Formats: sequence, structure tokens, C-alpha cells
Amino acid sequence: MINFSKRRKVTVIFIFTLIIILIPSLIFSSSRSYRNDQEIKNLESSRTEYSQALWMDNPNFTDTASP
Repeated sequence: MINFSKRRKVTVIFIFTLIIILIPSLIFSSSRSYRNDQEIKNLESSRTEYSQALWMDNPNFTDTASP
């Protein structure tokens, strides 16, 4: 009976430690991916503006990088 309670205590401490370690990393990774999405949107809009400016300078210009 004593061994079982000791093992249970170790298991609870182990799970609690895992939760403490994993939750902040999940929060950090989700906020980081959101920030990356925002940066990608900013890059896409600046690329569009750049290609529009090039087209105004040269109407024959085509953006070959667009799909």
C-alpha cells in the first residue's frame, strides 16, 4: 500500500511537471505562428505594391513570380 501511494505521488509530480513545461511552449509557438502569418501578409502586400509601382513605370512588366 505504501509503495502504491509513493508511485502515485511520483506520477502526479511527473504529470504536473510536464504540464508546466508544455503549456508555455504551446502558447509561445501559437503566438509565434500568428506573428509569422502577419509578417507573411505584410510581405505579400508590399510585394504587390512593388509590382504595381514597376507596372506603372513599365506597362509591359509582368510579375513572373505570381502563380
